[in-house]
Formats: sequence, structure tokens, C-alpha cells
Amino acid sequence: MTQLLAAVCPQVPNGIKITGSNGKGSTAAMVASILASHSIRCGLYTSPHLFSVCERMSVDGLSITEGDLSVHLESTVRAAQQIAPNRFGAFEILTATAASWFASKQVDVVVWEAGIGGRLDATKVLPARVSALVNVALEHTHLLGNTLPQIAIDKAGIADPGSLLVLGPLGDLEQSIANEYPDLTLINADTAPCRPALVGAHQQENAACATATARNWLGTEYSQDACIRGLQQVNWPLRFELLCKNPKVWVDAAHNLSGAKRVAQTVRELLGARNLILVFGASEDRQ
Repeated sequence: MTQLLAAVCPQVPNGIKITGSNGKGSTAAMVASILASHSIRCGLYTSPHLFSVCERMSVDGLSITEGDLSVHLESTVRAAQQIAPNRFGAFEILTATAASWFASKQVDVVVWEAGIGGRLDATKVLPARVSALVNVALEHTHLLGNTLPQIAIDKAGIADPGSLLVLGPLGDLEQSIANEYPDLTLINADTAPCRPALVGAHQQENAACATATARNWLGTEYSQDACIRGLQQVNWPLRFELLCKNPKVWVDAAHNLSGAKRVAQTVRELLGARNLILVFGASEDRQ
């Protein structure tokens, strides 16, 4: 991955890396929105997409055009084939493509959402002096480990050596991370200055993590008023989103047990004991 980045993007923009079992996309979107409210030209890289791969890469809220994607993707694929045919996967190709495009857009910073884990993820090699680990749940155990401490250690591995890592509510897992990475500066997310536009108690936790991440990246340039604007203006589809008002239809893209429990908690908090119809779908490999 380092070779591929060097070929297509010799000067990778400054970055902030976000990982976690749930909420990393929402947190990344909040960080980007907070930075934009500080007049920072910010790129955002997320996955997966809903309708178009162009959704994965945006600058100041505007997604990459199909034309730009084609140009940068073709250049990245050519470079990948020259380095080692059939060696790079789709996520690695798209990550390098995004880096190339963000550099061409002259962004001040890119918020990178990790794919799976952290230690071996394609985003690991992207430079970032601040990263965030939102939360940890049992997932991808065949890749990340069979226990929560193992998964936490893998995800925390996304942080650059000697950098700062913001932690969501991890409890005792923080000590496992501190033991494995003594060179990291660990910062616990406290509270957000306001409720975010996204719905649910878990989004308040994500907002706290996003606030701490943005504040530590901005340093003396941080403004609480700008942070509040960013949190109140953030938009992130399919996170307990109200699609229809009559009849009322909410949708959520929870993809694992921990995420599903958070959706259930949000339903109880907001809708109470109403008679509801639940439509659920999942791929065969979901437990």
C-alpha cells in the first residue's frame, strides 16, 4: 500500500483516522462537519456506499464526480498493475484513488474512515497526528481476534507511532491499548457541547468522540460555537433516518449485533410502546 500511495500521491494530505466497530462513519461525518464549520477545507472518505461509489469521497460535502473518479481510478489501477498485478484489493485501490483526488483538490485535511480493524487496514499507512477509536464489539473475529482486548488492540493499531488516539467509552479495554502501544497519547472523549443532528443516545457518544478528535486536531483554533454548528448541521443517511412521515418510516443501516441493540434502544427511547412493524434484512453471514 505504501508503494501504491507513493506512485499515485507522493504528497498525501494531512489526515485524521477513525476506526471502531460501530459509529465510525457517523463520527467521521461529524468530525468533517466540525472542521468545515471552522473554515477548514476538509475531505471525507467513508465506506461502504449506498447507491454510488462516488459517495465515498467528498470535499466540503460535495462528492467526487464520475469523471474525476474515472480519471483518478484509472491512474491508480495502472500504477497497481505496474507494482504487482492482482496484488491490491478493491478497498486498497479506492483508498489510493481517494488520496490522489484529495491531493488534487488541495484539501487541508482528510478524515479517513477505516475499512476493517486498523493495524492492517489500507488506511493505516495514511499520515495522521490524531486518530480515534469510537468503540469495540465482537466482529470479524477471524481477522481481528476472538476477544474484545484483541480487537481493541488491532483497531488501535491504526494510529501513527507517537501520535494521539482519542478513545470512546472503552472501559477496561483502554489498559490493553496502553500496554500494547505505550508510545501513544490516549485521550478519553468527554461530552459534546450539544446534541448532534443525528438521532439516538449512541450518537451523543459519537459526538463526544468527534468533538475531542476535532478539538485536539485544531488546537488553539478550536471554537466551541463552530463545533456546535458542525454537530447541528451534520448529515449522515440511514442512521435512524425518517424516510417518510405518513406513514412514518425509519431506516437504519446497523450491521452487527451491537448496532442492532443500539437501534432497539433508540426505538424504545423515541417511540415507546407504539405498535410497530419491523422489516429486517441481513446477509447470510450475519449472526
